[in-house]
Amino acid sequence: MDKYLDSVYQQMKGDHLIENHLNFNTVEIELNLFETKKEAFDFRLQFNDLSLISMVKGKKVMHFDDKQFDFLPNESLILNKNKEMVIDFPEAQLKNPTRCIALIISPDKINQTLDLLNENHPRLGHTNWQLTGSIEKLNNDDILQQNIRKIIAVATSERLHKKALSKLATQELIINLLQTDARKSLLNAVKIGNQ
Repeated sequence: MDKYLDSVYQQMKGDHLIENHLNFNTVEIELNLFETKKEAFDFRLQFNDLSLISMVKGKKVMHFDDKQFDFLPNESLILNKNKEMVIDFPEAQLKNPTRCIALIISPDKINQTLDLLNENHPRLGHTNWQLTGSIEKLNNDDILQQNIRKIIAVATSERLHKKALSKLATQELIINLLQTDARKSLLNAVKIGNQ
């Protein structure tokens, strides 16, 4: 992703070769950085709340029920709470690790943001905004990449106004994920209509 993120990964102390883990927390978000330095298969992982999983470096093969796909840098997934992932790391090596991040988003912050949008900016068709997980990959556009970088910078910092910045950055991320989801739904509807 960038040099700053590389410097954060350098803080990892563990000697685990598979899914070595570094964690940072704010009230709104839990930032998990994972690094795997050894080829591995059938690693199981799930989170207790809605999560944004984003690839940073390398390749994973993700398995969900009957579906499997390659997961590559600049791709993300939004997963519902307790959705189990089965992960393969076919290319991970000591000198070329596979890296990803998982942002666990506070349900309270999601609900506050949804309420704000539903009251002030209703969706077309007057349906309520909602953020739900999916096992469909998102390609990170520039805005989503910037949101992720901002969350990482805030969560890993010791800034004076970290709490306020975290609230704003998390709300911005949620709104952009909703816009990405709405755009994807619209494109799928157009695609189906053209068939």
